[in-house]
Amino acid sequence: MNAVAQVFVDAYEKDRDITPKELIDAGWTYKYLTVYMHCCEVIRAIGITWGRLWLKGESEQKATVREYCYGELEKIAEQLTILIGEEIHIDLAVASFFNYSYAGSSGGLFQVRCRNNYDSNSSEWFSCLLKNEEYAFSTISFFIGKYIVKGVMVELSSREDISQLSIAEANHKRDVLKSKLYTLEMNEPDFYEDETLKDFLSVHKYGKQIGIFIQDQEDFEGEIEELDDYLSDPQKYIQHKKEVALYRRCLVLRIKFNLSRKDGVPSSACLSVILGSKNENHEIFLISDAREKSDTNFWIHRGFSQTILATLMQGLRDFEYKGEKHHICEATILSDAAIDILGDDTFRNPNKITTVYVYSHKHISNIEQNYTPVTAYVLCANRNMPVPFNVYYDKQGDRYFINETSYLEYAKQYGFPLMKLKTYAPNSTSFSMADLSDMSTLRLYGYTVSKNEGLTDGQRQELLKNLMDSRLMSKTDILNHIEWLVNTHEGNYKYADACDKWMSDIRFVNQYRLDTQRSVWAKFISNG
Repeated sequence: MNAVAQVFVDAYEKDRDITPKELIDAGWTYKYLTVYMHCCEVIRAIGITWGRLWLKGESEQKATVREYCYGELEKIAEQLTILIGEEIHIDLAVASFFNYSYAGSSGGLFQVRCRNNYDSNSSEWFSCLLKNEEYAFSTISFFIGKYIVKGVMVELSSREDISQLSIAEANHKRDVLKSKLYTLEMNEPDFYEDETLKDFLSVHKYGKQIGIFIQDQEDFEGEIEELDDYLSDPQKYIQHKKEVALYRRCLVLRIKFNLSRKDGVPSSACLSVILGSKNENHEIFLISDAREKSDTNFWIHRGFSQTILATLMQGLRDFEYKGEKHHICEATILSDAAIDILGDDTFRNPNKITTVYVYSHKHISNIEQNYTPVTAYVLCANRNMPVPFNVYYDKQGDRYFINETSYLEYAKQYGFPLMKLKTYAPNSTSFSMADLSDMSTLRLYGYTVSKNEGLTDGQRQELLKNLMDSRLMSKTDILNHIEWLVNTHEGNYKYADACDKWMSDIRFVNQYRLDTQRSVWAKFISNG
């Protein structure tokens, strides 16, 4: 990852604003910074335009506006990709965030989306003013950093998962938020009419202040209300959040809901899928009970069903299974059972890479107490459809584990899996496992210079390229390990060929995407 991209990632991970100086220090010119600020302005303008016209426009007009907005965002994405050196995608949903502080009503008036109960002479109407361009800069920077890290900008919720809190922790958090809300309300921005109304810049300044105040107030109140719901009935809250999350995700992925049962629909049907085209199509059902299998009913855990689910979860419509191409015209959720099935995209979503711990013991001790064996359908390098892996899940620690021997067999057969691998670190959990110190993460992904494995230079370097592109391993981590191998074995004639191959791979990794990294001029000074 280059220096500029790292600035965005660091700001996202630490939840802070980017400063222009950071970007200049990372290698940007003043021209680049200006272009970036212009991009942010365009994104903000699209958000305003889209929000206004969507509320008032006819269906044909909406389609035209949507097409225009997406076209402009694609141009912006191309500019950002060049500026940052990482592939960037800007979704219309992101642009829409900049419209929430005001919205156009049917009468053409401004109204506050979060609060519409102001009287005609309330100064809080000034909160309708959009929160200035500096807010757009910081917010867009946050989304860019998130995209570099996760491959996605919009998720179902950015709030902490309250269901992971104990009752005591939830009560404490609620008390803290109430205290913060009280402090906030004690410092509400004052409205001094003579001072505020002297010019439009002053009005805008006050509008920004009161807008931020109202938004923060709404956020605190919303979190407190959510904690109240959780504390009153934790199980009901968890189920409701699961349903809401799936519903929102389905909106993004264009999956319909229709829980009413129709004649001819299998009793265990989770999902209805219409395959084909506009002129010719047919309906199939994904079912949870294998006993209902037929020519049109496919068990949810079979390869064909899993390929359909993986396709939908990536927001796609076209897929290939066993050499035959298919198109998904429509998908509809038919039962509550689909909430757990479709909601679990742990291993099927390429934008959400799951960490799996590899252990060397022949078995996991006390499995009946601590671990649950689960079938994980994993996307792999050599397969177009998800592959079933047997893994172990620990609910208490929310971690997945796989046996070293089993993993290596899977990797050999299907190619390296799209999951982040870690060897077990002692004392990180209560589990009784041995440290896999003799097996590096790079080796787990299939990297080796062994003559027995017979990997060519091209095959090894293609593997390294895929690891970097998929962000499973960083350029730095790969170089550190291969350089360590060279330093450890250099001078041993038995490893002469291996060292040559390692050096070749070091040169490849060093040169990979070199043009997208930060450029600096260096002056070397001799001590002699």
